[in-house]
Amino acid sequence: MNKSDSPSGSIESMTGFGEARAQISGRTVTCRARSLNHRFLDLKIKLPRQELATLDMSIRKLVPEYFKRGAFEISIMLESSSEEISGKGLINNALALQFVREAKALESELSKHGSSVQSVSMDSVLRLPGVIASERMETELEPSVVEAILTGPLASSFKALKSERLKEGAVLQKHLLALLDEIETNFKEIIRREPGEKQKAQEVVMERVKKALELIG
Repeated sequence: MNKSDSPSGSIESMTGFGEARAQISGRTVTCRARSLNHRFLDLKIKLPRQELATLDMSIRKLVPEYFKRGAFEISIMLESSSEEISGKGLINNALALQFVREAKALESELSKHGSSVQSVSMDSVLRLPGVIASERMETELEPSVVEAILTGPLASSFKALKSERLKEGAVLQKHLLALLDEIETNFKEIIRREPGEKQKAQEVVMERVKKALELIG
């Protein structure tokens, strides 16, 4: 059975939310999937990190395996561990030292003119542009990591969303069945009363006709 097929006789709502998180190759991967009503299958995929861009087409192929209709917002967040960040040498030492040297030279020059200046702190150096390189410099993920994300947290978030849509659909189905039962009961009552109601209407009409003839003389 295709994952997008609902259990026989069940109704699946088109609104819901699913989330899953996993540790993959030293990274924390968080996948979220949210769906709303839509006549067709409409996808909005958010991949904030550059190396996640390779997942876009794979996600678009995976969604129809779980869902047939709905407007989906899917996001994947990737957080590197502190060990991974430190191992990549994200601090630009050369640039940091250049800033410090220039700051010291400026401090020395200003002191000659009697100006009082505060020494440069490590925190202020690290805040300068370019000193700490962005993690976004990575270009793409390893194929094994991509596969692990697709079959791990992403698939789990879809399953959680599917479960929520089915639960909401079960509530909707129960409500609709109750309405159908009420309609059927009312319809049967109308059918039961119909012969008598027709007879009463005919008697009223005949009585009115009789009175009208009497008035005419």
